[in-house]
Amino acid sequence: MPEKKLLFLSHSTKDGTDAYADLQKLAASLTADFDVKFDKDEDALPKGENWRPIINSWIENCDAAVVLVTPASVASEFCAYEWSILSYRRRYQQRFLVIPLFLGMKASTIKGRPDQIGEIIGYDDVAKIESIIPNLMQRLKAEIAERNDDRVQVTMISDALCKAVKDDALIEAVARKHKIDLGSYDLRAGKQLRFARKIMALGGLAPSVGALRDLKHSFTDGVKAETFRAIVELVGRCSWVDAGSAQHLRLCALDKAARVPLGLNADSQRTAEAYILAASDTHPAESWRAGAVLDAYGAENDFLARVRSAVIEAIGIEEQDPDNAAITNRLKLKSIINEPVFVLLRAAGLERAWIERLRTNELFAGVTFLILTGPDGTPGLLAEDAVLKPVLQPNFEQEVWSVYDYIVKHELKLDVA
Repeated sequence: MPEKKLLFLSHSTKDGTDAYADLQKLAASLTADFDVKFDKDEDALPKGENWRPIINSWIENCDAAVVLVTPASVASEFCAYEWSILSYRRRYQQRFLVIPLFLGMKASTIKGRPDQIGEIIGYDDVAKIESIIPNLMQRLKAEIAERNDDRVQVTMISDALCKAVKDDALIEAVARKHKIDLGSYDLRAGKQLRFARKIMALGGLAPSVGALRDLKHSFTDGVKAETFRAIVELVGRCSWVDAGSAQHLRLCALDKAARVPLGLNADSQRTAEAYILAASDTHPAESWRAGAVLDAYGAENDFLARVRSAVIEAIGIEEQDPDNAAITNRLKLKSIINEPVFVLLRAAGLERAWIERLRTNELFAGVTFLILTGPDGTPGLLAEDAVLKPVLQPNFEQEVWSVYDYIVKHELKLDVA
């Protein structure tokens, strides 16, 4: 029987309170599927033990964390400490999952805190915890219980480093030279994995190019050279993508597809593709497929026809003008294997009524529509909470990709398409 994933519950509750009752209900619901750790569980934390090192180990080694946000936990210094470490791990571990439950509170009331819990997408203004437990269970299972770790981007990079760079001392030397702190907070991770996490978290390809260049000589033959190119591609396309927004995109795509309005406050098709890649956790060549309808739109019939063509392209049907049954069957197959299909739309020229009818069209029920709203958003077209909001400065996308192309071609001297 596979080992249960370790799930940490962060809270500040007192016996007899509603929040304590919610904590007990939550823990009882999760225990069958996860190894749940929290400081009110006497089996997990026996009386008389030195509890702080034990809790520290849970925070540092858990596979995911659920944070109960209440007025008491917001005011708690211990919770602030726990949340800061969880937020740190979330930044440097690409798939580490933190889910806040705002019990009778809105996330907006704690935005701007250093721990950034208020910025993480969770469950807002929960009145009864029973109402969100089924969805929470589904989300946890999808994100940690059934994940295939060897496909995660960071793990792919570390595996490539393990195969090509046999000497740990080289990794250490490169890290020292470029002031990359490998740290030791995750005792289960080797140097290659910690190096890969930091490379992905430096903020883009430009800050990491020096370290990558120093490792390039280890990737000499044809197969390894292609592996090195894949590493550069992953760093260049994903390290600047906001992990929380990518996770939101993933959850909407896997759970609700066309039923949920989903927008991105960015202009570039490549930005959307980078979010899709980050959410799918695969090699660039195997990322979730996307079609695009980005030109000026004519009448609604013309728009729908082009959406249909984009879906056909994204699901890989090669025959000319397949019938609707063939499209539906292929989309069902994609759904069965948890492989979402995306169509990118530019908000300019779209009409709200078109989008509403598009989402009720049964032919496209398995398609996730990602609307490029532009940095200013598109008031009225999408619900406010439906828009992914990474912090993108003006011309950010153009600068990112021009730097990427230049570095790949001139600094790392790789052929680019």
